Amino acid sequence: MFSPRRSLLAGIAFLSAMGFTNSATTALSLSPVDPLEMYGKRIEFSVLRDGDHVGRHNVTFNKTDDQLEVISNFQLKLTLLGLPIYEYIYASVEKWESGKLTALSVDIVDGGERITNSAARKEAGFWVNGQQVSEKPDYRIYPTNHWNKNVLFQDTVLNTISGNLNRVTIQPEGIETIAVHQGFIEARRYQYVGDLDATVWYDLKGRWVKLAFTAKDGSNVEYFCLNCNTEDN
Repeated sequence: MFSPRRSLLAGIAFLSAMGFTNSATTALSLSPVDPLEMYGKRIEFSVLRDGDHVGRHNVTFNKTDDQLEVISNFQLKLTLLGLPIYEYIYASVEKWESGKLTALSVDIVDGGERITNSAARKEAGFWVNGQQVSEKPDYRIYPTNHWNKNVLFQDTVLNTISGNLNRVTIQPEGIETIAVHQGFIEARRYQYVGDLDATVWYDLKGRWVKLAFTAKDGSNVEYFCLNCNTEDN
């Protein structure tokens, strides 16, 4: 029987534990990411469950000088016989400076449960939910929101749902053609394994263009890009 809560906690890997080992990243190089140059103002995805539209995921970028703000919003709603039976809402705000995450706030509504997480860079290091996770002032960590291709060079990432530091590895699976709203594009596929599993695609310029995972109830969840650029791929 379908369990919305179990499926969301285990299956919504789009926000959870995404990281890579260095050996998997020969196709892309570690370099500064300007998301407005790469994506424009927004990334927009339709979320599909077994082919049916059930939600949206949008990422918005705001930049002033060297200060970058990234806002991610996700909403999923499940219905039965036309009646809503479950809703999951995710909102996060990232603050970046000089290519480093300086602050993160996350607000989640999972059915009737509310979850919050936060992180901040301080002189004494990096803190998550009031706990110091590193004493290094230049500590680099990437949250599991996917837009920054430099996460490919990490084997530890900040899980924005649980607030934990997660370790994963990745298996590169080559280049393939994927469908987006405007047509088709070439993208590199990566299979993530570890604390949580998922498959993520980046186009040949390192832009996040797709996500897929299997929920615990066996349903297939995919992100379908609504505004990916097919002309300069």
